[in-house]
Amino acid sequence: MKNSHSTTELFYHLVLVTKFRQKFDFNVEIVKSECEKQFAKKVICNAGNDHIHILFELSPNISISYFVNRIKSNLSRYFNKTNNRKPIKQVWPDFQTGYFCKSVGSSALSEVKKYIENQ
Repeated sequence: MKNSHSTTELFYHLVLVTKFRQKFDFNVEIVKSECEKQFAKKVICNAGNDHIHILFELSPNISISYFVNRIKSNLSRYFNKTNNRKPIKQVWPDFQTGYFCKSVGSSALSEVKKYIENQ
């Protein structure tokens, strides 16, 4: 990411897991779209039947916790609407409260991409 005075390249590998490891058929394009709405760049994602792997670049102005909160709540809302579920009064009805997120250096970027694509 560039602005007039600095350049950053901050890549993250994020894993979100469904609550109680419930099986779910994730639409990867919807996940990618939601990430891009929250200003993530170069998004690559793939999903198992109970978790999602997302690789993305994020500006240093956006905290990871804020980004994850927005992604989880927006995806839960979307998936609840499309599955005709009644709203549940929980913070994230479809995802576990926790998550895994690790920064990825440029030297490991291609390996992480391959790992995610082979999920």
